[in-house]
Amino acid sequence: MNELILLKNNDVFTTSLVIAEGTRNQHKSVVALVKKHMEYFKRFGNIRFSDLKSTNLQGGRPTKVYYLNEQHCL
Repeated sequence: MNELILLKNNDVFTTSLVIAEGTRNQHKSVVALVKKHMEYFKRFGNIRFSDLKSTNLQGGRPTKVYYLNEQHCL
């Protein structure tokens, strides 16, 4: 399993991938929940994201991974 908590520039956060893996849900389901509740999450700070390149040899769409801070996860 990936690290549950990441630290960068004194910011503590986790990712939508870690949440999906830890809750045994599909990543796309976790992403859908983040998108659905985006306005609520924004109360606790901006949600950053990055696009991870596909590991499929034939290419494919990048995977959008959301970074959630400690307040987002409470």
